Amino acid sequence: MVRILTPRAELQEVMQDIHCIKEKTVDFAEGKKRVVIKAKQMDAEVTGIMAVSGLVHMIWGNLSAARVREILDTMAEKGFYNFLSEGFAVVDSPAEIAALNGRPYFLAQKRDFRLGVGMQGGMSGNLFSLANRCEDEDDFFLIEDDEED
Repeated sequence: MVRILTPRAELQEVMQDIHCIKEKTVDFAEGKKRVVIKAKQMDAEVTGIMAVSGLVHMIWGNLSAARVREILDTMAEKGFYNFLSEGFAVVDSPAEIAALNGRPYFLAQKRDFRLGVGMQGGMSGNLFSLANRCEDEDDFFLIEDDEED
């Protein structure tokens, strides 16, 4: 378990998973999509952290791999991390991330179990909406099953 003081001044206990993520904006003829995947290893392409606390998924993004490693090292050593005075922009939707121009951000959204899924699918209005539903979405969250098909 890790305790986290979020940029919203909320103390969260993360008792489930903490993952490194990689995020990238990809240009297509139809427009831009922000793609986010769980990192399989810690490398130079890692740009953020995703944590699960109960029904809430939290993402800290637009970070350098060195900064991610520093945060994870502190969490592992102390069991606590204070994001409150770190200068993260607090966003309510993935659609707001592009306007930050690379500034570190914090996004927390509740999982939507009414759809019968957790962390899957498009990320426009809800980070955790129905799997593979990416039409008219600004963002797309790939899960490992998507990559292997």
